[in-house]
Amino acid sequence: MSRIGNTPVTLPSGVEVNASSSEVAVKGPKGQLSFPLFPEVAVAVEDGKVVISRTGSGGNKKAAALHGLVRAHVQNMVTGVTEGYEKSLEIHGTGWNVKPKGQGIEMQIGFCSAINIWSVDEHKGIAHFKRTLLDYVETVLHSYRYTKRAVLG
Repeated sequence: MSRIGNTPVTLPSGVEVNASSSEVAVKGPKGQLSFPLFPEVAVAVEDGKVVISRTGSGGNKKAAALHGLVRAHVQNMVTGVTEGYEKSLEIHGTGWNVKPKGQGIEMQIGFCSAINIWSVDEHKGIAHFKRTLLDYVETVLHSYRYTKRAVLG
């Protein structure tokens, strides 16, 4: 039994959810997001709440896992189109510098030349309504300068 999946997602004002048998789409003031559905899970909108239920197909463990997964994705989409997500950057290092440049940022992090990153906020933060996009950009930034040092034996 999925405790996360059994909890309905409340819809704030200004958010529309369209659910079909193959996809759920959420539209709000900051944009529109969609997520493909699995055959083991059904989504319905009832009284300003999104209710996720199991259809009965598939294995019990898999259906329970997908039940909670779909509910978490729907909640993240509702939060994304209403409030959005933001990641802050902290740069630690002697001589390291980050400054806004055009629509992106320029990073001086110990290499001989600067690294330019695209579409971020001027306050050394990244903001967008897609949480997965922010996680990807954060991974790209960390890949430029891995902070942990390898211990040689």
